Amino acid sequence: QCLQIDAAINPGNSGGPLLNCNGEVIGVNSAKIVYSAIENVGFSIPITEAKPIIDDLVKNGHVTGRVGLGVTGYTITQSGYEGFMIYTIEPGSSLEGTDIQQYDIITKVDATTVKSRTEVRNALSKYKPGDKVTLTLKRIVDQRTGEVTEITREITLKEITN
Repeated sequence: QCLQIDAAINPGNSGGPLLNCNGEVIGVNSAKIVYSAIENVGFSIPITEAKPIIDDLVKNGHVTGRVGLGVTGYTITQSGYEGFMIYTIEPGSSLEGTDIQQYDIITKVDATTVKSRTEVRNALSKYKPGDKVTLTLKRIVDQRTGEVTEITREITLKEITN
């Protein structure tokens, strides 16, 4: 949820405060539309959304209560392989100790189909640490032919701290 603003957001000032006429911070400038026919259209995160995150960062050094898989990877768009391909699994992450492995492609989080890193993150945002979710993945079983098999694994989500 963002506020649309007409203040210019230039390279280097995204993340800066949005002030009202009394000098009070009412938002955090976060994005702009870059298009030749549009000028000065930006977006700001309302302070009511940003303040709890800022307070958490100051107090704990990270945002508490957020879950993650603890993986790096790539969005795959090739037909028949769409999803988020895992490249690394971090030690201590939600996937450590499972048989999920490098190059597996996440295609669903519970019943939600995911086709990108952003969609995985959005699907996980509905959960808390300790919740269980079922991941559906495609695993390439024959590199030569491209044959895949679908697997499902239930995992327990952990809080991310970085």
